[in-house]
Amino acid sequence: MKIEARIRIKEALEKRSMLQKDLVELTGMRPNAISSLARGNNERVSLDHLSKIASALNIEDMNELIELVKIEDGKEFEDAFNYGSEKYKNSFERLKDK
Repeated sequence: MKIEARIRIKEALEKRSMLQKDLVELTGMRPNAISSLARGNNERVSLDHLSKIASALNIEDMNELIELVKIEDGKEFEDAFNYGSEKYKNSFERLKDK
């Protein structure tokens, strides 16, 4: 079994009805840095970035920004697919409604 850390910025923004550009303005971070973090495309995350984001979103519990997920051996692809499907569920629903 393997443990994987996942960044949950997209979910934190949705919970607050905010956009990535709002977070860019509040943190002073580069738009592509926020976008990359929101898509989960980073292998490494700066503690400074996490601190800025947590401060901007008034997050006191880092569990709201970082999730640890257990991945069973041989199930990495299935778990990644399920995570992606759940993460982008709202986006899929909006596209379906158009």
